[in-house]
Amino acid sequence: MSVRKFNIMFFRRVVLTILLFACWSCRHKTSDILTEPQSIKSTTSTSTKNQQQQVQDTLQPIDLSSLPTDWIRLTETDSSYIIFESCDGGNKLLTINPEDSIILAHGQQQDLPYKFNEVGIAPSSTIYFKIEGNSNMAPFSLKWIDKDNKTAIWTTGHNPLSGPINEAFITNDREGEYTKVKQPCRECWEDEFCDEIELTREVKSTDLKIDSLKVSGDENAVDVNVAERYFPRERETVIFDTLLLERKLRISIHNRYLDSFVINEFESEGIKHLDKYRDSEKRVIINLSNKVLLDTVFNKNDFAALTGQDFLKIADFHAYWFKKIENDTIELFGVIGKPETDWAIAFHHFFDLKSRTFRVEEYIDEEI
Repeated sequence: MSVRKFNIMFFRRVVLTILLFACWSCRHKTSDILTEPQSIKSTTSTSTKNQQQQVQDTLQPIDLSSLPTDWIRLTETDSSYIIFESCDGGNKLLTINPEDSIILAHGQQQDLPYKFNEVGIAPSSTIYFKIEGNSNMAPFSLKWIDKDNKTAIWTTGHNPLSGPINEAFITNDREGEYTKVKQPCRECWEDEFCDEIELTREVKSTDLKIDSLKVSGDENAVDVNVAERYFPRERETVIFDTLLLERKLRISIHNRYLDSFVINEFESEGIKHLDKYRDSEKRVIINLSNKVLLDTVFNKNDFAALTGQDFLKIADFHAYWFKKIENDTIELFGVIGKPETDWAIAFHHFFDLKSRTFRVEEYIDEEI
């Protein structure tokens, strides 16, 4: 009996030792893997801050002047890559501005500046840009797939369902090497609008006289060569959501275009052009754990004390976005400007979560 008991005890100790060693080995293998950024997924239980700290520890400094500044997105087809411009959204372009630490996404309906406060290169040769103001936002990244031919994969976001948004880009000096495809206007817009565009192009190329597209209500008025364009063509609403998971906050900005306009008028080749930019209002909804803290609407006139009424007659509410959160203050950023010019007034818009009040502060560019 004593021998049998001894053998059983000895066997249990051997098995326990093997299991403990296996667990210790697994733990070290897992820690070795976490050396680069992990995509933010709702199913992960690892702290986002811990992951980003591990990423930060592995990054080495990089000289931004060594990177090309302008990039053009490619679209993959069954046989090749092309430069594809959709009829309603254009094509995504990226511009790195090292001096201001900004990556500008543009070429589509709205220019979106992303300010980064850290940049570095990982052991895998992937370059990471840590975006300022959102601790839950995965870093932008760039990884060369053919450096000699200036082709790279950019990661510029994360879809909770499909994962990281990875897209192929080339530098703009290689644009002429790829086939350009423009989506037909009629796949997005009504025939009337597309006919107007085609007619305007025809006049420009042949100097033919164009009938008035819009004339005065006076029946005796003389027709003039007028071409009208609307930006955007129809009223629409674009929604931008920001989730701050650790703060249980959701910030939603609804950009709603209206039927009032700021008109930019000019004449070219005998045609009077009226570019009509729709005014817009920004609806801001802030939820804390599914409870609505704020639901309000702003338009450009709410900032008349900052801009002056005269400027508002020629300016539209160009952009408004979430910038960052610090302590109990949410910082939003807005731009009111004259279309097609650099004449604009930018401002910080602070919302205090405790008092639930707003404060406006004009943005001053210290370099000017």
